[in-house]
Amino acid sequence: FRGDAPAERPLPYLVCSPTMELGIDIADLDIVHLRNAPPTPANYAQRSGRAGRQGQPGLILTFCGAYSNHDQYFFHRPVEMAAGIVAPPRLDLTSEALLRAHLHALWLAELRLGLGDSIERVIDTDQKPALPLREEVQEELAKTESLAPHLKMLFRQITQTVQPLPEWLTEAWIDQAIREIPS
Repeated sequence: FRGDAPAERPLPYLVCSPTMELGIDIADLDIVHLRNAPPTPANYAQRSGRAGRQGQPGLILTFCGAYSNHDQYFFHRPVEMAAGIVAPPRLDLTSEALLRAHLHALWLAELRLGLGDSIERVIDTDQKPALPLREEVQEELAKTESLAPHLKMLFRQITQTVQPLPEWLTEAWIDQAIREIPS
């Protein structure tokens, strides 16, 4: 871990979540201590793989809670975690939540709403506790209705690659989803 500490005072340990690697140089990390057994062998491989880089050995310690059935299962069967099958990631392209999120992303791209670098550019923080959207943001959101035909066309182009289409993905669903976007 390279921080502001002088070289003669190296950081003895780092406590963090599984996403700690973002923006942190952990090339010299020798030990990983997991506070519980990860959910799957893929998670174990990802987390334990942070120790022992650059050709150096690494030590991985996993604490298994006495009252956790999951932890106890892998405490008694460690090979199933450490050498278990890593299933390839899956993505359900017919997920309603995924397609709705994609529609929202298309809307944001088409709307070109300038969100700025602060929430105060979007929300009027002087009006507490209501915290309404700023008037200029509301005006931009009102353009959704005029964008609807174009959004629908873009969304249909994208969903043509999803086969078979889910039964719920109807014209009525798309129209309703577009109407609901600003809220």
